[in-house]
Amino acid sequence: MPAADTGDEVNTGAADEVTVEPVARLATAQAREVIEACWVNGVSIRETARRATRSPAYVAKVFAKFDEGGGPTAPVPGQLALVAQAAGA
Repeated sequence: MPAADTGDEVNTGAADEVTVEPVARLATAQAREVIEACWVNGVSIRETARRATRSPAYVAKVFAKFDEGGGPTAPVPGQLALVAQAAGA
């Protein structure tokens, strides 16, 4: 049985090394805002970590604090307006 010639089939012309451009790390305040928004919207820990440029372990700790305390300490954008509407203001 002759050996299959796979040289052309395997060679895709792609580079041997994958290059990934580093993502600029968000400032602490910006990362915190992203994490809070993701927690409110139910985004996964891994996706939140990617968006906030932080580790999944860090995001898990912050999510756990939010879960314990009932959420972020800063008001959600528009939250005060909704409270005022509910109060009849």
